[in-house]
Amino acid sequence: MTILNSFAQLKTVPGLLFQELLDGARNKARVIDSGEAVVSVLCAIFMAHQLQLPHVGWAAFSGYMVMRSHVWISLERGMLRVMGTISGALLAEFLAVGSRGTLYSSLVFGLVATVCLYLALTTRHGYAWLFMGITFTMVSMDGIEHGMHTVPYFAQARIFEVSIGTSCSIVVSALSTVLIRRRLFALADAGRVKASGSAPYFCWHKKAGFHALQGGIALALVPIAWRELSIASLSQTVITIMAVMTIPLNAINLSRHPSSIKITHRFLGCFLGASLAFIAITLGQINPGLIYAVLVLGIFIGRTIENSGTLTFKYVGTQLTLALLVSLTPDHAHFINVDPGFSRLSGIMMGILLLEPTRLLTLKVLTMCRKPHSGACVGYRR
Repeated sequence: MTILNSFAQLKTVPGLLFQELLDGARNKARVIDSGEAVVSVLCAIFMAHQLQLPHVGWAAFSGYMVMRSHVWISLERGMLRVMGTISGALLAEFLAVGSRGTLYSSLVFGLVATVCLYLALTTRHGYAWLFMGITFTMVSMDGIEHGMHTVPYFAQARIFEVSIGTSCSIVVSALSTVLIRRRLFALADAGRVKASGSAPYFCWHKKAGFHALQGGIALALVPIAWRELSIASLSQTVITIMAVMTIPLNAINLSRHPSSIKITHRFLGCFLGASLAFIAITLGQINPGLIYAVLVLGIFIGRTIENSGTLTFKYVGTQLTLALLVSLTPDHAHFINVDPGFSRLSGIMMGILLLEPTRLLTLKVLTMCRKPHSGACVGYRR
């Protein structure tokens, strides 16, 4: 399935999303979960402002993404997110990609991304490997764009922001588990976290390896694109490639490629979130309090969609919320602007432009190699 086919199927989305919202509003567990996400994000924003962190949005992101339906799940997810962030930041400082040439940067980007993606797909604690790769590429891109002198500051700030948002999620999740969920729902098995679709550590997974290599090649092109095209910021591009290439192991199908669907849903969710932010900012000119009302409503809607009964639109809800947060949770209230939301969209488009041709080309090469009479790959055996 190509990216164009995925976009062509979007015409059925509005009605289905509306139905998901109605179903979610009737489900007590989903309402409570959405409410927890709202409280967690607001706590993260408040704490980030109190501690004067440089990027409040990243604390809000963690406050949203770590929150799950049981404190033990939130705790494990939060620990993996923080561990991955710390590891990626330290690796970026150690390899000092921004102080070397473009060729070195591309090779390191490709190697680190391939390894992290493969381990994110196949291991029990893949969430940590995903954030190691994301943090490494983000911090390294900042060093490439602004010089290596910014890397220690950016790396430390990211660690603090993620830690604050994660801490808020765990506290809110713990309080909700004890005070609300334990009284309303049976939670005997809720704390057991399963690694669905993960392969054993010692088992090499051929399709996952090729899938990770596709993402690594696309990320290797990012430093080259920055140099040749003089694009201001490619942070959202590297995040997009890492995120959409992380799919359940049992969903990998080299001919259909679920990442095409995922990147389409990422674009749609970001567009909806940026549009909602535009509405909030417009209403804010009448009454500033309306901005925060729309923010709360948007988080609630996004989490409700994310908790849908099927996997079809979960990612739309996640990206709707994150695009809304990046627009409405700036470092200072008077900097509230819809531009970051649409900047996120442009980063996604750049990710599409790098990832899709890479995916199609590598898949074509693999197909040629599998033909018994093809001379394209001498010595290849199935």
